[in-house]
Amino acid sequence: MWRPPKPNKQNVVRLNLLKGVESGNPRSSLPPPDVDYLVTRLDRLSLEPSMLQYLLGRSDESDIATSPVLLPELLSIVFSFCSSQDLSSAARVCKTWSELALDCIWADMTSLVPLYSVMPCIRRAMDGKGHYLADVLTDKQYDRFLFYAKRVRSLVLPETETPIPVSLSFVLHQRCTILRFGPLFPRLTKVEWAIDSDVENNVAFLQTLLLLTSPSLRTLILSLKSRPSKICPPVLHVFASLPNIKLKHFRLTLTNACFVEHHLLTLIDKQKELVELRAPQISFTPLSLRDTLAGLPHLRQLDISMRIQRPDESTELEIALRSIADLGPLMEILRLGITPTAKAGTSTSIWIPASSLRPLLACNALTKLDIVCNKASLGPWGTQDIVDMGKSWREMAELSICEGIAPDQHSGICLSLLPTFAANFSSTLTRLCVPFKNYQHDAVLKLSDQPPKTVLQSVRGLGTFNEPIADPDSAKQVGRYIVAFCPMVVTVYSKPPMDPMVRELTGAINEMRRDICGCEKCKR
Repeated sequence: MWRPPKPNKQNVVRLNLLKGVESGNPRSSLPPPDVDYLVTRLDRLSLEPSMLQYLLGRSDESDIATSPVLLPELLSIVFSFCSSQDLSSAARVCKTWSELALDCIWADMTSLVPLYSVMPCIRRAMDGKGHYLADVLTDKQYDRFLFYAKRVRSLVLPETETPIPVSLSFVLHQRCTILRFGPLFPRLTKVEWAIDSDVENNVAFLQTLLLLTSPSLRTLILSLKSRPSKICPPVLHVFASLPNIKLKHFRLTLTNACFVEHHLLTLIDKQKELVELRAPQISFTPLSLRDTLAGLPHLRQLDISMRIQRPDESTELEIALRSIADLGPLMEILRLGITPTAKAGTSTSIWIPASSLRPLLACNALTKLDIVCNKASLGPWGTQDIVDMGKSWREMAELSICEGIAPDQHSGICLSLLPTFAANFSSTLTRLCVPFKNYQHDAVLKLSDQPPKTVLQSVRGLGTFNEPIADPDSAKQVGRYIVAFCPMVVTVYSKPPMDPMVRELTGAINEMRRDICGCEKCKR
């Protein structure tokens, strides 16, 4: 049974100050709202009688003047857990409840159509696609539009959403800028929009973006699924030209890579408070990446691509990683895509030794590291390198280096280092994807010197093997290390028919998984 907290003098004074109820304050003589009407509305929220009595101020320790039911700070918390039906009922109780309930109803929007419906001058097209301005937008209709638009905090537009009609966007833009009515969405903090191939008028699209901007905007997520080379530059130019926008989270997803590095740098140069930057399809050079990160002291999440002109050397990679390491313990998530751009006749395989990753040891708060490269040669990796990584990356949960490449005689980490990974990362690591190579005379796992034969194709969350596991003991030992990383996610693949060693490995993994987890699903 819920019990109200015991009142003390400090709490009562704080409640009185919040409501302006002080001795000699004329506001203290304002009549309270209709308590019986509040009871009928609160019954819809299915509250316990004791809590309902406390909220309405009917207990012996409190009165209606200090009732928490009138505090906007507490009401906003209660309304955030209410359903849409309860919020609609709460909006009809009193003015205090109505304002907070409407804020919750209109806070998260997935379409602009509900806002169109509050203005009779906007009508739906005959073909059902989009809307148009059918009459003059009066001041009364515009005020009604602002009454609801000022409550929107998050706007997530789907792919099927069309931009604001040109006629309407021109009128709204004129009122916002020329007549200085202020932004349409003064509280908007997040805009997420997936633009598909149906966007035919770039003018309407850009005007819609301008109308969605406000000084409170902090998160911008754009996904351009058609003609990114034509749409992306003006989009970045629009946001770079707005002086009052202070973004903290910026994500840009394109269908294919395009060279808009200059436009993105212009935008980032004015966004000194960025915490998250994700633009994996936009490629930087090591020097431009260094200059970009130097102006982002608060960056914590980074997902970009980088092109290297001399893949056979690790100098350019070290320059980029050192610029990232300058952020120090702030960096939490790092995903770096590497693209070789070597001249014809030269090697296009990027050399990634363990020493090139040492600058990242300064990022002690890293929880996810993903280095993506389809053509890479992993240099020498030793036991001390892995031990140092384990000491520095104590919170690392996902570690992926060149996932998907096939190990050969020149690349791959020795399989004998797998126990070292398990010993240094098993407490936090949930996903390890590193190309392991089984060299000959591997005494740790007792692998035979038979001719190469692909038996175990891949282990999800572990890496890729191109050598056979020759005996059941080796299979069980490998399975033991696999379960140490991710006992609930491991899946083994093999070419049919299933090899006996793979069957032994699968059985060992399932057996140890049941022992660790103990849930009904794993027991079956």
